[in-house]
Amino acid sequence: MSQPIQTDNFDILLNLRSYGWSDFYLFVNEKSFEFTISHVFTDPCFDLIKALSDLIHGNPETCFVLQGEPDGVFFDIKKMVTQQHKIMISIHDFDGFYNSDSKLNSIIKMEVKTKQFICILYLQLKKIFMLLHDKKFAEQREGGSLLQNFYSFEKEVISFLKK
Repeated sequence: MSQPIQTDNFDILLNLRSYGWSDFYLFVNEKSFEFTISHVFTDPCFDLIKALSDLIHGNPETCFVLQGEPDGVFFDIKKMVTQQHKIMISIHDFDGFYNSDSKLNSIIKMEVKTKQFICILYLQLKKIFMLLHDKKFAEQREGGSLLQNFYSFEKEVISFLKK
C-alpha cells in the first residue's frame, strides 16, 4: 500500500435513499469515492454511531462495514500512536458479504484529525435525523434506530468536540 494521505481536505456526504438504500460519498483532496449501501443486512447509521462512539470513548481502534449487495467497503480506523489527535483510516473494498475471511482490496489510506472526522459524520447523521421528522421523507426510509439513539449520541459528540 502506498503512503497514507495526510489531509484536512476531506468531506463525506451520506444520502439516505428510499427503500433500504443509501449512498456514501467520500471526497479526499481531488479524489472522490462513491459507495452504495444496503440496509438489509445491517443498520449503517447505527454502525456509524457505534464507530464514532468508540473513538469518542478513546478506543484505540474501531471499524465499520458499508455492505452493498453483494459487495461492500470496510473502514478500519486506528488512533495514531505518535499524534493522539489523529486517526489513520484504511478503506478497503471486498466481494460478497463481509466476514473475517473476506479478501480486502485497498482503496485509500488517510491520516486525518479525529475531531474533524467525527464532526463531519455527526453532521451527516444529524441531517438525516432531522429529515426523518418529515413524514413524507420518512415513510419510504428506515431510520428507527437513528431516531432512538441520536440524542444520547449527540450529547457525546458535543461534549467531545468542546474538549
